[in-house]
Amino acid sequence: MPLRRYLDHIEIRSVNNAPSYVISFNGEIDTVQLAQAYRMLCERHPVLRARIVFDGCGYLLHVPDQPIQDLSVHAGGEPTLLQAIREPWDCQHGVAQLILVREGQHGYLAFRIDHAVADAGIKMALLRELLALYAELSHGASPRVERGESLPTSPYALLQQRIRGRSSAPPTGPARVPRPSFTLLEKRIQLRSDETSRLLGAARGLGTTVHALICGAILVAHRNHCAHPAPAPMTCWCPVNVRARVTPQVEATETTNLALIQETTVTIPPNADPVDVGREVKKYLDEDISAGRIPTEEPQRADTPLPPHLATVLISNFGIVQPFAEARGMKITDFQTLSPPKVGTYPVYGVYTFEGRLNIPIRYPLENYPVDLTQTLITDILNTLQELGSFAAQDAVGTQSS
Repeated sequence: MPLRRYLDHIEIRSVNNAPSYVISFNGEIDTVQLAQAYRMLCERHPVLRARIVFDGCGYLLHVPDQPIQDLSVHAGGEPTLLQAIREPWDCQHGVAQLILVREGQHGYLAFRIDHAVADAGIKMALLRELLALYAELSHGASPRVERGESLPTSPYALLQQRIRGRSSAPPTGPARVPRPSFTLLEKRIQLRSDETSRLLGAARGLGTTVHALICGAILVAHRNHCAHPAPAPMTCWCPVNVRARVTPQVEATETTNLALIQETTVTIPPNADPVDVGREVKKYLDEDISAGRIPTEEPQRADTPLPPHLATVLISNFGIVQPFAEARGMKITDFQTLSPPKVGTYPVYGVYTFEGRLNIPIRYPLENYPVDLTQTLITDILNTLQELGSFAAQDAVGTQSS
């Protein structure tokens, strides 16, 4: 009998949301060895061979006795990549896909996984395993892979086992599969390595974090596009990896989705100081961590007179993306997170550093965010971050001269 279990309410909230982790590379790719590495990864992690079906009782995650889906290969550049990763997605036919797009000596490798079975931490762990297996094969090694015999534990069940007396809210009703209907408009802010270093210096000098400064810059940019003249509540949703908050800690692939959303409400006036706003967000997040709160329910939005699509933002922190294993003849040049073609009503910002450069991938719902508004928001956010970094550089010069 195939491996199977029902999804819990945390997992169901992400069914059929299939973002992609994408590396860009220069050089050669051996498609036979890459496909072999992917098959080995799927043997090690049966969840990658799974399907999700609604059977009348719930959403069943099961591994059918069928061949592993093979590597999908396309000839072309970035437009071909975007078309491939935004093809219609139905988890009844599979929860994972590996896509290779190449043109000459340049290409992209996209790992597309349903978010119901893999949060950001798991996606990264699996991508690293895949590239490590491929690198070993490319250098003539014969890596041994043990066949996995179980599915990851349900996140809610695992939390109930490990929170040891701390409260974790039980489900309050039937979980809903998301039905995003807004058109994706995807952008990315990238700082140069010197700008990234200066922003890090600014955060240290101000006694805060880069993530807090970015939260402040984003919230203030949104607030300044609202006409309401008085201070008003805004909501900042921050997915946080709670694996380290339980005892014993949860391994990366032990469960599916433990990037749970911590909600923070901050009252912000027009033209607020982004440093102050960022500190406020950080204070609430730190308090939740200190109190051991585990947010298992859907996040809520604050009551506010501001336009709903501007008053709520989600900001993910992926941290520093360490270098990946590289196969023979292959040089990885970039890492991106790319979204599915339909999104919800609120904007999503990511934060990560790769090869010394800060990246902020952005997902806007086009119907609420026309191109001119998004460009203004991006300019405002970028200018704020560059100004904060320049202040840090000026302070450093002043300290040295004195």
